[in-house]
Amino acid sequence: MLRRLGLIGLVATLATTMLSTVPANAGPPTFQPTTQPTVPTLTPVPPPTVLPTVPPTPVPLIWAGFGDSYTSGEGASRNHVYKRKQNGDEDWRHQSGLAPFLLAFNYLEANRYQLGGYTVSPTEIPTAWGNDQMIFNASSGAETKHLTQPQTECKKCTAIRNAPQLQGVPSNTNLVYFGLGGNDAGFGSLMSTAFEVYFWRWTRANWVSRQIRAVQMEVNRLIGQMPQVSANVEQGLVDVNKAADKADIIVALYPLAVKQSGNSDIKQISGAALDLMYPFAVAVNQAIKDAVDRFRARFPNVKVHVFDPNTAGPNGTSLVAGHELGQPDSYFNGVRYRGNIFGQGRFFKAYQESFHPNEPGAVALGQGLATWMAQEFPAWFPNGPDFNRVHVDAQAAAEDPDADQQFEEWAMAHPDEVCEETDIDSICHFINTDGEIAIPIEVVHNPIPLQPIPGAPIVGGPGGGSPGGPSPSTWIPATYSSAPSGLPPGGIPFDNTPTSDPCEIKTAEPGLQVTVTTSRLSGGGLREPMDLTWVQFMRTVKSDPCQKKEKIDPADIQQMIDDWLSSGDSD
Repeated sequence: MLRRLGLIGLVATLATTMLSTVPANAGPPTFQPTTQPTVPTLTPVPPPTVLPTVPPTPVPLIWAGFGDSYTSGEGASRNHVYKRKQNGDEDWRHQSGLAPFLLAFNYLEANRYQLGGYTVSPTEIPTAWGNDQMIFNASSGAETKHLTQPQTECKKCTAIRNAPQLQGVPSNTNLVYFGLGGNDAGFGSLMSTAFEVYFWRWTRANWVSRQIRAVQMEVNRLIGQMPQVSANVEQGLVDVNKAADKADIIVALYPLAVKQSGNSDIKQISGAALDLMYPFAVAVNQAIKDAVDRFRARFPNVKVHVFDPNTAGPNGTSLVAGHELGQPDSYFNGVRYRGNIFGQGRFFKAYQESFHPNEPGAVALGQGLATWMAQEFPAWFPNGPDFNRVHVDAQAAAEDPDADQQFEEWAMAHPDEVCEETDIDSICHFINTDGEIAIPIEVVHNPIPLQPIPGAPIVGGPGGGSPGGPSPSTWIPATYSSAPSGLPPGGIPFDNTPTSDPCEIKTAEPGLQVTVTTSRLSGGGLREPMDLTWVQFMRTVKSDPCQKKEKIDPADIQQMIDDWLSSGDSD
């Protein structure tokens, strides 16, 4: 007990001692540190050695596409559907989202911005990708003059199909695609001439030989106009440069849809007639290349690039090699008609998709163009094209026998309308109901020259392409030399002029005028020389002295022509 009281007293004494040292109402005790606090030293964390990759924003580009049906995408729609007018009506410019230039735009832009995938439709025309802009004014049927002039629905129409293609184009456009010249050269007239003979086939069994003859004459007529075509293309380039003087210009040549020889027969056109169309196609491309050469000489500071689909494939091969007209898996539509158009009396529109790249052909050309552009413009397209994120369900059009039958019935009842959109002096207009050709002498000796577009010179002289007076002849701008023998034997006098202009007329005995000229044609853009035989007959019967004009016996003339060219007749 005493021990417990002692412990309690000790604790009380200690407590009294402690409390006696604190002032009243002073609050809690204050502790004074004996040393200053240590401020922690923070070591900065070094930045990462590899920064996160942020794709740079490409410098915005303005693209612009001008051209005709091969640029607009004519035929690159297996179901005849294209971008429509705002009111839903068919737009006969026939702009397709599968146009090769638009496909190249998609393929290259997919790797410029990498914004995801895109599915192409023939009814949708892309106008932008990222910060880049597309201006697409191409129109089926356009000529070089339609860069600065409105294009009407037909030659005799007043309704406007397309505004001037250069209208409203920004002056700071970066890249221009130029695809014109084929319609200046008469592509439509050549096709209509071949068709016109076929549609009279029921009157003569050997329509093939007559089609060959008509096509050859039309090709000769058109090739004689190539110098003016070239001058018009050159002026078209001048107009483009004036509208967009900072732009690089891509000049597109036409893919050769036919082989040089050995073409297969296709619907309504013989393989031999297709063979004869090859020099025309070559001459058109040569006229365009000549125009580019002259333009470069005049404007050396303008960057002009020529895209040739016939050499843009691997190792300089053609992008369409092995897929020409008549070949399996052809990249081109054959003769293709739209039956619902016939009843509207519009022949040319009914078959305007014919002989143009189909959907697979458009894709092949578009991919080839994109690959070429990546090589030509590495600063703009350093990553090249992307063919995986742009999706295209490309298929060739199915045959339509009902449309073919409807068309043949319509053409039989309206033969004059087959030539509705051809030149006034086209051979198409001089094919009669027998499938024969009866051409006025004036047309042969004094052909109507192709008109220059505003600003272009009037071109004269064979193949020169330089300004001059009226063309003295319509001979092919190439080199002539003696051809192999093989003229029909005996009985008809002739004058062979192997190295002169074959269009120069020579006369034989009185009462009988005959010209026979054999030549081998080379150069002028031809890959291989070709042999030509030019024949002109005129038999006259002594006329009535009271009549000032001579009488011609057409039966005798026809018999002579058949005798000379019978080897070409075929069923």
